[in-house]
Amino acid sequence: MEKNINAGMLPDRITPSLVNVLADGEIFVFGSNIHGAHMGGAARTAMEKFGAVWGMGEGLQGRSYAIPTMEGLDNLAPAVQRFTSFARQHQELKFLVTAIGCGIAGYQAGEIAPMFLEAARLPNVFLPMSFWEVILHDRITRILQMEEIYDRVRKDLATLKEYEESGLWLEDYEADERGEVPSAIKRGVLSQDGLDDLFDGSSSLKAPVPGFYRHFRNGKLYRLIGFATIEATEEEVVVYQAMNGDHRLWVRPKANFFESVMYEGNLVPRFRPVQRP
Repeated sequence: MEKNINAGMLPDRITPSLVNVLADGEIFVFGSNIHGAHMGGAARTAMEKFGAVWGMGEGLQGRSYAIPTMEGLDNLAPAVQRFTSFARQHQELKFLVTAIGCGIAGYQAGEIAPMFLEAARLPNVFLPMSFWEVILHDRITRILQMEEIYDRVRKDLATLKEYEESGLWLEDYEADERGEVPSAIKRGVLSQDGLDDLFDGSSSLKAPVPGFYRHFRNGKLYRLIGFATIEATEEEVVVYQAMNGDHRLWVRPKANFFESVMYEGNLVPRFRPVQRP
């Protein structure tokens, strides 16, 4: 993977490449195996210096924390999640994560680092440079891709606005009303409500309110109950309930709930507000 990360983009929470001494409250996080046979690498360092226990393959032990890495990626990912939950519950500790899985286990940083995306948001978790490079590279790539889409959509909306205001839209609309436009073609652009939704942009984002909403694709009805905040990330989410089936409760990021999506060639709200049934 090509690296375009410079020092100014890196956070301060970088695990030193060599850890021989821990300050008060610091925990050495190392890769182990489920049998707790700490025979080499960081595992041996953890046992010799930081209280790792022979035969204990996972969890806090002394001033270290073991994450089993030798049982495959499918088992490693849940172990990282368990570590993340533990770190979130112990904000009084600082966790120095080593490049787990990238030694004897034989994985690459690109395979392991994405598992630590959630942990990377915690202020008490330090990651090795190789993990940060992967995480930041992926994030920057994603932002740049979304920026391209943003620029393209913004230009397309400007073109649509010119079309609506030029008088041509009204001519086409009236022609459609007279039946002169073949019914087989898509003509969502001739919907005044659809254009208003686009140009209003995100009136629903500006002042979202609880109520009833219909999903753009499956047409199912949901009741928006309210809004909440995820404690670990402070991300705003929507709490909503299906109005059919088992009336299951759902949670979705607020921005995602109120965004517009492409559907059958048209940009439409993911959830459209409707009157109470």
